[in-house]
Amino acid sequence: MPFFMRKAQEWPDPPAVRGPAWTPEDGLKLPHPPIPENMGKLAEVVMKGAWEMHRVDLDHSLESLSWLDQLLNSFGTEGSRPLAQMVLCSGAYIGECLVREHGFEWVVFPNDVAREFRFSTGIQSGGVRGNPLGLAFDIVDHGYPEYSAATAARHLVARARSEEGT
Repeated sequence: MPFFMRKAQEWPDPPAVRGPAWTPEDGLKLPHPPIPENMGKLAEVVMKGAWEMHRVDLDHSLESLSWLDQLLNSFGTEGSRPLAQMVLCSGAYIGECLVREHGFEWVVFPNDVAREFRFSTGIQSGGVRGNPLGLAFDIVDHGYPEYSAATAARHLVARARSEEGT
């Protein structure tokens, strides 16, 4: 099972944190609450920043997630705490790629799932659930190759298609 799909208690050795990690107790200052109907607006924040700072046009394709992986991974020593707003907006972009192009939808998870994922908002297609917000934080904090938005997105799309029988 890919590392990003495991529950924390299944890790043989928990991954090391590279910089100060954000926790829910730190809070977040966001332009919009992180609820399903605002995820597109939050994704636009990182899309605008990618264009203004790097002249990269994020187009909601799975290929665009490779660039985002590189960007998020480059912040490892800074950690997710000082960059929490940007990291969460990046997670919203990851989810929007799957929502807009691959039939997923933003959902509010039940409390037990939300506790496991750290966020109550995630994506779902049939019985396949994803945690793009948490994944973005994991990429910054751990930087393992297994923590990859591009890899996770491809895996989720394949699982959803397999479940649909297409």
